Amino acid sequence: MKSFVGGSVVELQVLQQSIPVVEFNKEDLRVFLEQQLEKYKNLVVTVDTEKDCKKAKAELGKLETAIETFRKDTKKQLSEPIAQFEKDCKELVALIQEVKKPIDTQLKEIEEQRKAEKEVLIREEIEKIVLEYGLDEKHSVQIQVQASWLNKTTSMNKIITDIKNLAETLKIAQMSVARNRELVQKACEVYNPRLKTPLDPMSWSELLEAGQEVNEVIAKIHVEGQRRLGVELKEDEQAVEEILNTPIPEPVVHEEDVEPIPLCREAQGQVLKAVLELHLDDDQKEGFERIITKCGLKHRRVDVFEGTAAQLNTLKSIIASTGIKYVKVNL
Repeated sequence: MKSFVGGSVVELQVLQQSIPVVEFNKEDLRVFLEQQLEKYKNLVVTVDTEKDCKKAKAELGKLETAIETFRKDTKKQLSEPIAQFEKDCKELVALIQEVKKPIDTQLKEIEEQRKAEKEVLIREEIEKIVLEYGLDEKHSVQIQVQASWLNKTTSMNKIITDIKNLAETLKIAQMSVARNRELVQKACEVYNPRLKTPLDPMSWSELLEAGQEVNEVIAKIHVEGQRRLGVELKEDEQAVEEILNTPIPEPVVHEEDVEPIPLCREAQGQVLKAVLELHLDDDQKEGFERIITKCGLKHRRVDVFEGTAAQLNTLKSIIASTGIKYVKVNL
């Protein structure tokens, strides 16, 4: 092996090498062991022979231990030159590393500086592409500098292409999120005009953020919207029923004529006229006329009413609670 340093050549050479060869009286030992082991073969352990068998086992163990000890001691002696050789080589390597380490440290510092400068350029490109694609914060933060981009062999053109491909994917995801939120908003608007306690689109959109599918969320909105409509309609029906069931007080009969005390103009209230275009069937018309009478309103037709502002407001609330379809003219 040759090493070139400063133009000169130094060749690594093994000046003396002895391949270890171990010779021992193996065959003599084999003959001896075969003779000794013959008497131990085919021993049968019984209650009567247990003691002799234990003695035989101990004798065999001594033979085994003697050979193992001989093997280990001999190997240790043969390994000492190899251990010394390894130690000598490591000393030489340490001399090289002492000079190499400072150079390696400086090279790493230069490489880290190069990567830091390249990372700044990459982040500037990311900012430009984020603006170009109109990504919001939630999606733009998903574009992170990849370690492979900092390699010297990775060109800026390839990096910019990778960033744009990722931005395109994120833009599609962002548009999907916006579209899903719009679907949730529209699903809530189906019920909100008829609800006293409207559905909150923001709270339902949080289910999308939690990972639920838009179809699943919209299905839940419809279930909740119908439930609320049912509850509120039942409450309104009960309120109308209470009005219809309120008994008309019996007139007070005075034995003597009582001269009425006229109310002041403010107490009487201004008489107003309301015109509504109602959509009623015969049963609804009959029931609605009873409601008008209960409210104390005057009417020439079912759709023209006269009364104070308070009375007309009461009529407006009742109509809203019953769900009767109408077109407002001047109420």
